[in-house]
Amino acid sequence: MSAMHCDMTAVAGTLIGMALAACAAIQEDVESSRLARYENGENIQLSVGRQVTLSVANGYAGVKEDGREVRLSGLDFETTHALVGDLTGDGTREILIEVLPSLSGSCYELWVTADSGFIPHEDLFCNPTLTVDGFLISNEKVGPHTRITEYRASRAGMLYWISRQEPLSPDFARLVRSSDDSAGEVIFLGLPECGEARVAMPHPVRVAETPGADREMVVTGELLIIEVIDDGLWGELVQVEASDGTRGWLPTSRLGDLEAAAKKQCESVRSATSG
Repeated sequence: MSAMHCDMTAVAGTLIGMALAACAAIQEDVESSRLARYENGENIQLSVGRQVTLSVANGYAGVKEDGREVRLSGLDFETTHALVGDLTGDGTREILIEVLPSLSGSCYELWVTADSGFIPHEDLFCNPTLTVDGFLISNEKVGPHTRITEYRASRAGMLYWISRQEPLSPDFARLVRSSDDSAGEVIFLGLPECGEARVAMPHPVRVAETPGADREMVVTGELLIIEVIDDGLWGELVQVEASDGTRGWLPTSRLGDLEAAAKKQCESVRSATSG
C-alpha cells in the first residue's frame, strides 16, 4: 500500500470521526433541550447527588426527598404528572407540575429548584416546550388562537419573560418585548419578524376620531395599525395612524385583503434584510 493511500485513509478516518463527534454533540443538545415526563412514584434526578420521587396524593402533587414529603401544587383531580428539565442552565433541573389538564395543551405550575427546597414561579406555563437555545416557550390556547410567551433565565437563576404574542383577532396580534429597563410593544400583521402592521390604502378612506363617532377625517397612503378592539356594537375596529400623524378608527373590513397585505409586508422586510 502506498504512503499516499495511507495518508488519504487517515484523512478520511479523521473526517468521519469529526462528523460523528459533531452529530453526537447535536444529539446531546437536542436531548438536553427536551422536557422529560415523570409519573407518580418515579424517581427524578435533579442534579448530581440529588434525587427526589414524584408524589401525588391527598389533593397535592409534590416530591419525597430524604424521607420527607414536600407538597408543591394543589390539585382538583386525583392524578397528574410532571415535566422536568434544566430551565435555568445551571445544571440543575426544574419541575413543572400539571395543574390544568387539557387535550389542547395542559398548563403547569413551575417550581424552580433551590438549595433549600423549591421556589414557585408566578406564571402558568401551558403546553411548555424547551428550545435547543434554552428558552422556555408557553403556548396557551385562547379560543382559536394561541398566546405565546418566551422565557429565559436571569443571572439569579429565575425565569422571566422576554416576549409575549397576544392574539387580537384572526389577522392581528400584539408583540410585547421586555428588556431590563423597559417594555416595547407592536401590533403585527402576519409574522412578528415582519415588523409593525402597515396597510397601504390606494384610495382615501374615512376614519372616526373615536369608535362610532360621527365626525370623520380622510386619510390615505400607508396606514400604521396602532390598536385593535372588538366593539360589541361596531364589530372589530382598528385605530390607524397616517403618515401626517392623523389618527382615527375604522372597521377592519375596510382595510381590504389583509392576507395579501401581510404577505407583501413580509416580502418587503425580507428583501430589505437580504439586500
